[in-house]
Amino acid sequence: YRHTVRTNGADADYTTADFVKLYAEHNAALAQQIEARTDDGRILIGGWGYDGDFLTLAGTAMGTGSALDYLRGHVGDRLVWSGHLYPGWMGTNLVTDPTALAARLDQLFGALAGDDVLITETNIDGAVDDQSQAPDSVDLFADSFAWFARNGIGIGWYPGVQTGSSHLIFIKADGGLILRHQHALAHALDGFSLGESQPAHDGDEQVTLRLTDATLRNEPYEIAAGEGGADAATRFGTAFGYGGNDTLQGTLSSNDFLYGGAGNDVMRASGGDDFLFGQGDNDRLIGGNGTDHLFGGAGRDTLDGGSGRNVLLGGAGDDTYILHSGRETVREYAGGGVDLALTEQAILSLATDEFTYFENLAYFGTGNFRGIGNALNNQISGGAGNDTLSGGDGRDTLSGLGGDDRLIGGAGADRFVFSFGAARIDDFADDTDQIQFRGIAGISTVADAMAHAHQIGSGVVFDFDLGSLTVLHMGLQALANDIIVT
Repeated sequence: YRHTVRTNGADADYTTADFVKLYAEHNAALAQQIEARTDDGRILIGGWGYDGDFLTLAGTAMGTGSALDYLRGHVGDRLVWSGHLYPGWMGTNLVTDPTALAARLDQLFGALAGDDVLITETNIDGAVDDQSQAPDSVDLFADSFAWFARNGIGIGWYPGVQTGSSHLIFIKADGGLILRHQHALAHALDGFSLGESQPAHDGDEQVTLRLTDATLRNEPYEIAAGEGGADAATRFGTAFGYGGNDTLQGTLSSNDFLYGGAGNDVMRASGGDDFLFGQGDNDRLIGGNGTDHLFGGAGRDTLDGGSGRNVLLGGAGDDTYILHSGRETVREYAGGGVDLALTEQAILSLATDEFTYFENLAYFGTGNFRGIGNALNNQISGGAGNDTLSGGDGRDTLSGLGGDDRLIGGAGADRFVFSFGAARIDDFADDTDQIQFRGIAGISTVADAMAHAHQIGSGVVFDFDLGSLTVLHMGLQALANDIIVT
């Protein structure tokens, strides 16, 4: 079709529909030749335009139906639709989060509902997961594998071996193996195993790794970040949980590729640069000493990167990220659940691109903490030290939890929670914000709380046995209707 346009010009007497019909007729004739030579096996029919476009086939009238209907009728029960879909194809480069990507895939493949479909060509470039770059369409496209699994669509990888920036393995002349693109292999194995089951592995298991000798090459962006041309490990391990609540453990001497499958799994990396995919249900992913990549998948997952320069992506569901060194790269998309950053870092701000879609922030360290919210409705809590918590925009809840704390709600109707310690509220807004006294002995009503309140200068001070709360720039009488006790 494109060659004809280039040769004859746009004014030639033909339409796109003419070529779509010709394409369908030729494929139907080819299918008949195949059927005449074999009694079994399936027949793969590609989409329009490099096999990626089924919308055009569905939208082209042919006989009493569409070109899709024509092919269904001529190929029959042996038909399998064969699609090619690479990152950025068919408008997938125009979406910015997994929800929008799923909606786009619904559009692209909706006309094939009820038919057998196989993505015979796809891939993820080995440069995926680059911590120095913002997530792009390739990073997002890796999430499409979960959509294909939910819809019963298998995937095939191209190229699989030897060449290209996404191939899975290189076989040397002596039979030795090189993993030139470990990240591509990690995501490919995720796509291959998502939604798969093996009845023999439906129970709870301690899954044993399969270890294979190989040279484990690093990507250019990893080398630029200070890693060697190849990892120190000389083996890679693979393990798949399938069903049940499984435990998957990496080894000190290998780069490991761990896949939880269904069930509430526990996955632990070890000494290498490891890849952990929780996949289904509520999983706990624990990094080790290397540069680890943790992908929660669906469910309420807990991701603990451990030491090292790690990448953490919770995926769908309400996830918890345990952050230690400040060297972690975290990734969340819009619509990915209500997520918690649990940190021991002295300062953490959700008002950055990295934490844009995080709702909650909590501190588990032992020192003083500064926590800053974003435009969402945040819950922010400190620790035993002298903390400064700022909500930012949104309806925020701030809890100092001991120490001499400073609480700043920011814009929005905020709630300040006090139990013990010495806290100060800088910007309380009358009839908009609330103070919640929680778990204080002898305080069960608003009247009980107000009995401990005193007007001191331009502020109000509540004195309790285990601490005090100061509310700046407020009058005693105005506060009574802004207090709740739990």
